[in-house]
Amino acid sequence: KEGSGFKMREITLGPALGDAYIVNDGLVIGEEIVSNGTFTVDAAVQLSGRPSMMNPEGGATSTGHDHGDMPIAQTGSKKIEVSKEMKSELENVLNHYLKLKDALVEDDFETAKKEALTLSKLIQKIDNLKLSPETKTGWDKLSLQLKTRSTQLSEAKDIEEIRGGFDKFSAEIIMLATIFQPTSKKLYVQHCPMADNERGADWLSLSPDVKNPYYGKAMLDCGEIKSTIE
Repeated sequence: KEGSGFKMREITLGPALGDAYIVNDGLVIGEEIVSNGTFTVDAAVQLSGRPSMMNPEGGATSTGHDHGDMPIAQTGSKKIEVSKEMKSELENVLNHYLKLKDALVEDDFETAKKEALTLSKLIQKIDNLKLSPETKTGWDKLSLQLKTRSTQLSEAKDIEEIRGGFDKFSAEIIMLATIFQPTSKKLYVQHCPMADNERGADWLSLSPDVKNPYYGKAMLDCGEIKSTIE
């Protein structure tokens, strides 16, 4: 409805219950929360200049100076300086994500599992780079989830288990592409309304042609272009 939206809120967690936690404080019964695509929502908030996980103060955070040959990733008013070395490593992550996506499109479990393991190692490698404080802050917001999810995907027992975790991993890769701009190529954010038990899920593609990784050959053309990153 008009005027609706999401905002950050601190909560107090209680004991773990499997993959979930009891919330002791900070939420009340009936409130709506973001349980999927959290980083995508945060990217949209940043674009509007409002406070977000990556920019808690909101508004413009321009560094006010130019570092010449250092690529700059920009989302709205938020800029993060990225070294050539890190940009190269991030582009490698993106390329292997796209290979993972293509393997799911082709119903190729073994290749998908192999690419997930490669992604886990590449993400760990970026953690070991010497990063500027601003870049490190931005990367730290993403790296833990990216490592956790890529490791989970690499340990999957079948292709449906990989597809079951691909939605959340894709949301975080979309955030990475939005914040750090690792490639000069246009990226298409595509959406399947039936994925994730009909809650819908996104993925990235270099091509505007929709090839669905959540259903593969069973529903290859199901989906639409949601937005672009360029």
